[in-house]
Amino acid sequence: MVNDLILPVPVLLINRRAALPEPLLRNILKDMGYPQELIMSGQTLDAAEKLMIQHLPNLIFYSAFERADLNFIKTIKHCCPSSHLVTFHQAAQTELISAALQAGADAYLLDGASAEAALQQMKSILRGGAALHPQFARCLLQEAFNSAGSSAAVKPLSPAEQQILQLISQSSTAEQTAARLKLSAYQVDGLIRNIFRKLAARSPSA
Repeated sequence: MVNDLILPVPVLLINRRAALPEPLLRNILKDMGYPQELIMSGQTLDAAEKLMIQHLPNLIFYSAFERADLNFIKTIKHCCPSSHLVTFHQAAQTELISAALQAGADAYLLDGASAEAALQQMKSILRGGAALHPQFARCLLQEAFNSAGSSAAVKPLSPAEQQILQLISQSSTAEQTAARLKLSAYQVDGLIRNIFRKLAARSPSA
């Protein structure tokens, strides 16, 4: 259980087009100790922007199922530059997930995940890590292979980061990956987050 003294609040759910699984998110946040009165919801981008300006939420959830949805990420980071932004995507949208991370998202969750899977992913994110699913791990491995030795890769992946991508791409869970590499869950979380930071540092045109 996450310590309630370090939970980032307030929380904003940007539920444009009713694309976020809001009841599931609210239940998970409640179970983790978030006060319900500090969980806000914006049904439109205009309403969400007003809530950001008024309340400066520290944790924001935003669905990005189309490339046009990425434009609002800049508004989010402008209004709340220190907020932790988690985007929602479908599992097959690997290019969109990559683009969202490059645009400023800190982590992502998958639409349609079970309550237990979403809870575990949320815990990883809140302890400074990030969720990673096999399809996106394979995408990142391919990108790393294609950009090796070129200017497209701002920072090469470390051996540990490459091993994590390799294992998760083969459908190992984060827990199984940690056991195989003799690392703690926190270390695996941190290494996944480092991979995302390196991706975010790349030029969008890379």
